[in-house]
Amino acid sequence: MMKVFYFSLFFFMSSLWVQLSAQSISHQTASALDAYTEVTNKCVEQLTETMDCLESFRQAATFYQERGHDYNFRNHKSACIGFIDDYYIQNQKVKAGQLTAGDRAALGRPYDAMLKVYGTIVEKCREIETYVNLEHYTTDTDMAWAEGKLREIQKEYDNFRTTKRKLDATIEDIYRKYQPYNPGNIHHVAEQRMRDAMQLEAEMLDSWAYNLTPKIPVNGIPNAAVVRNLNLIDSMFRWSEIPKVSLYYKNFVHQMYYGGQSSKSYWLDRNIYENQLTDNHANSGYKAFINDLNSGLSFFNRFCTSNDDFRGIALTAYCPTFVLPDEPVEPKVEPVGYDTLAISDITPLPAEKEISPQTAFALNRYIEFVNHAVRVSKNIPHVCINYNHALNSAFHAQRNPSRFSYSYPDIPLSYYESALYHSKYIPEHYRTTLNRQAKQVWQIFDELQQSLKQLELITYDKSDVKPVYEFIYSRLRRISHLIDQFNLKTDALYSNIKIIYDSYPRNMADPWVKTGTDMMAIMDECRATITGMYSYIRDSSGVLPATDSLNHKAALAYLNKHDNLDGINAARYGTSSGNIERYYNEIIDGARELGKLAQTGFAANPYNDSRRGTSPSYTYQEFVYKYNHLIEYYFDNLVEIPDAEIPKSEFFNPYVDFEPVSLLKQQKKMTFYTFVPPAGMGNQGDEPEVEQVDELYVSMEGYAVNHMVLLLDVSSSMSNENKLPLLKKSLKRLLSIMREEDKMSIVIYSENARAVLKGVSCKNRKVMKELDKLSSAGTTHIKDGVELAYKMADKYRIEGGNNRIILATDGQFNIPESVYNLISEKAENDIVMSVFYYGNKNLMPEKIAKMAEAGNGKFSHVTTENTDLVLVKEAKARRLKK
Repeated sequence: MMKVFYFSLFFFMSSLWVQLSAQSISHQTASALDAYTEVTNKCVEQLTETMDCLESFRQAATFYQERGHDYNFRNHKSACIGFIDDYYIQNQKVKAGQLTAGDRAALGRPYDAMLKVYGTIVEKCREIETYVNLEHYTTDTDMAWAEGKLREIQKEYDNFRTTKRKLDATIEDIYRKYQPYNPGNIHHVAEQRMRDAMQLEAEMLDSWAYNLTPKIPVNGIPNAAVVRNLNLIDSMFRWSEIPKVSLYYKNFVHQMYYGGQSSKSYWLDRNIYENQLTDNHANSGYKAFINDLNSGLSFFNRFCTSNDDFRGIALTAYCPTFVLPDEPVEPKVEPVGYDTLAISDITPLPAEKEISPQTAFALNRYIEFVNHAVRVSKNIPHVCINYNHALNSAFHAQRNPSRFSYSYPDIPLSYYESALYHSKYIPEHYRTTLNRQAKQVWQIFDELQQSLKQLELITYDKSDVKPVYEFIYSRLRRISHLIDQFNLKTDALYSNIKIIYDSYPRNMADPWVKTGTDMMAIMDECRATITGMYSYIRDSSGVLPATDSLNHKAALAYLNKHDNLDGINAARYGTSSGNIERYYNEIIDGARELGKLAQTGFAANPYNDSRRGTSPSYTYQEFVYKYNHLIEYYFDNLVEIPDAEIPKSEFFNPYVDFEPVSLLKQQKKMTFYTFVPPAGMGNQGDEPEVEQVDELYVSMEGYAVNHMVLLLDVSSSMSNENKLPLLKKSLKRLLSIMREEDKMSIVIYSENARAVLKGVSCKNRKVMKELDKLSSAGTTHIKDGVELAYKMADKYRIEGGNNRIILATDGQFNIPESVYNLISEKAENDIVMSVFYYGNKNLMPEKIAKMAEAGNGKFSHVTTENTDLVLVKEAKARRLKK
């Protein structure tokens, strides 16, 4: 019996050892596989450096072609790349002998193919060396040889990456044959997590390439891929426990999670218009991302090869590639009006448990999104005030409009996308409302930045739109409206965030919760003071905000200071410990200072020059600045100290030991800009009022049967989303209320005219299919289109019905007198023509408007605000006779 017992115990312990064992691959096998990886990495290192050399050669060839100077070729008198040091090749051959014959054969095929491609690249680079040294460029017409050789090398770069990945896959197969993944072993779990993170980064980099001619932009930062990785890698490391398996693993997490994530946010948020004019920004981002990935890879490789408790294999570095574009992809500046979204009120549901770290983090992401939007927009109101003043002076002096200049340093795109992604941690009954509010804030912010850039391009004569005063003033009025809407919508968003946060119970016995509650009460009073000053300054309420409550809560927080901080200081917060009391004191002192300043009213404005004087916006800015300063440098830093991120970022630090607490951040505010038109200009620049159309989208009951002929300009200029795509959306909405007996024809014209739909019922699926097919291309020729449209109108004319032709265009073109005569003649036969104009409202051509007048129809300038209204009014233009 004892033998059976000992045998069973031995079997059990052996099984347990296999399960928990960190390594089953032999040192010799792993070392042999690493030798293949080492050669590959040397190749990748050379190819990465060679890209800079090839870019320099391309620039030298272009410079010679344009100016005839050859001194830039002097850097290319030696080849850009050389063969791999023979030491690494021989080392691989020796160590390969430690593998089985089958493994060597499997590895040999992709390995030899990879080295062959690498050798081809070296030979082609040497041909460039010969080309330069023998001055063949002097007889190279249009640099055709140089261009062709670069394209050959580009192809070989792609071939190298293909063969390298085949070798990678073979090495991985052999590794897993000897060392299968063991989910029960912590080292295997850490290894796999690192592999998964690097695979995500490699997939992101695969979505674009280095541009060897950055002045011809084609790439740009691939926003969607970067956003995807930001969110996925965040989820991979933020809420999962980080095993303390190795210092190399800690360094990997720090590099990929903190360094790499910050790098992605940096390059993504700076992918603005100026940085899209060339691919220099995208190229720098591409290099930075590769460097981040390969830096993380170095820690992974040391984790696998220099770890006493684990033995894995090294991985190969990421190999870049490049493109040689012919045609640029130009960035567009087209302000798109924000959508007025239906926002439901939030009804708080009292929670039973304290707020989770995930939910608190998600709520704070919305606040961080707004705070970064405020940070990059804070100077806009005063830039616009000063420009408005200068523009009015130029208007009265009858000079050309002044030049407007403002550029965003970056945009908070990464914060916006992160807020939407992490909203999954917020209870569902709150989530939709917060996401709708965040979306509207982003749309307002986006329209604001696009409007500012459009204003700059127009006043610098870099746009097709003529810089007329009426247009510039209309833009300034819109910007003023957008800033007001931004402030209004962000206040509403923060109000809902506060309601949700306050619906969770708090453990007031926790010193951090009590401290956070006291500090938040002070900041809430500061916010109320700012709101009161807004009413006093802009709305001229004449009543200064009361500050008794603010002073009382500041004094109370000071009296509670030691009770609060003594409990906090018992814990260890690493490098943040020394700042806790300073932040606490600064918040109290700053709040009291803000209260005192509020009692001075307009005297708080330090400016007395003739341009600004006692400008309401500049006065209000003094209060907003102090409030935002308290948030950015003290309050938010204080509430971040007990956050769960510190133990992760310093998880090998013995001076970090505390239970994380989730506190809510404060949201910043922005000042305002009031548009001031010049005296004597009247209502120029006013925005047209937009009627409500929901009541019209009920039914067609009581209206005549329709035959609508859509005469659509599908020239390339109509491709903008506020033109043909906008009309298609409105038409689809209109179809929802049209009847079986209502008919529709569609005539399109650009280079030529043709009917794509002929008298089809609006309920027929063909209508929707043809609308989906519509696209824009070519130039505009109107005459044939008008004639064909009237043929359709005549053929399918409905007696006593609403027979209408709707011309949709954005262009200016010559209209023969015969066309006007045809329109007038058909109008007498009860076929009406209306015109939808999608171009610039300050450049509306009289000839097109005259077509609507001749056809007894309406001329409408269509925008995102009125597109549904003008269309449904055409469908309901004729009522049935009673």
